[in-house]
Amino acid sequence: MKIRFFSIFLLFGIIAGCQSQQKFEEVDAAEVDQAKLEMAANLTENLLSEQKKGGFYELTAEEATSAMISGLGERRQKKSYKQIKKMFGDYKSIRFNHMMRSTTGAYLEIYRFKGDFDQSENELEVRAVFDADQKLAGFFVRPWTTQF
Repeated sequence: MKIRFFSIFLLFGIIAGCQSQQKFEEVDAAEVDQAKLEMAANLTENLLSEQKKGGFYELTAEEATSAMISGLGERRQKKSYKQIKKMFGDYKSIRFNHMMRSTTGAYLEIYRFKGDFDQSENELEVRAVFDADQKLAGFFVRPWTTQF
């Protein structure tokens, strides 16, 4: 059983510092904007599916912050997916679990998905973080924990 914490992608720049100091609240399922959820799920699916095929997903300025675009390029995606595959197997699917939003500091929305990977014995979290402009500002694959 793989117990160790393993973040494949890190929040970049100031977002990392802000998130660690910020407070978050869970958003009631009925309040989750379905269009934003669909966008987050599609972007997450695109990133992992392209990596699974041996490629990479090229983030655009419309969908990601400049820090994410520069930090999550082709080389980083391919290297990270090799680590994911080694630890958890190939990506299969995601399913939405819940959304969190910041209550202090810079506004962030965090979409927490449970990820299915073909060799993982435990549930995994696939987390997509979006800023106030609805741009991807962070992306993680790691073992699931109920505590945020």
